[in-house]
Amino acid sequence: MTWTDIHSHILPGFDDGASRDEELLQMARMAVDGGTIPDGRHAPLRLREPLLRAPGEAAAAVEAYNGLLKANGIPLVLAHGMEVRVNAGLVGCYLDDCPGAGNEEISEAIGISEDDTQRALRWLEGRKLAHCELDKVKPDRCRDAWYPGGATD
Repeated sequence: MTWTDIHSHILPGFDDGASRDEELLQMARMAVDGGTIPDGRHAPLRLREPLLRAPGEAAAAVEAYNGLLKANGIPLVLAHGMEVRVNAGLVGCYLDDCPGAGNEEISEAIGISEDDTQRALRWLEGRKLAHCELDKVKPDRCRDAWYPGGATD
């Protein structure tokens, strides 16, 4: 059986990847021997935290390490990718782009349950990173519009 590894910590100096080039080569050989097809992925984590490395640094490392793999006869190709965690930060990012969205819209757009979306919205609200503008006649925190930032009462 073969498989594609879409998330690995193989690049030295990224996340908790290999500590040196020799460890990367060992990990790559193990992946190939274990059935990974020659189309790997390295996905450094990024959400709202500041970048820990300059843009393009991971892509340059992938290119350099692909050369090292090829020079050592290891049939594995790395590709730069990015992992996105589904958490309150992602909900906050959606509100930044789509202010006034309701719980159902956010849930559908980012692919999580409405309950999880509501928990994230309330977490953001507690930290004054989001607020709900309740309908004056029939307030419903699950249906009313949410906006980034604290309330401006």
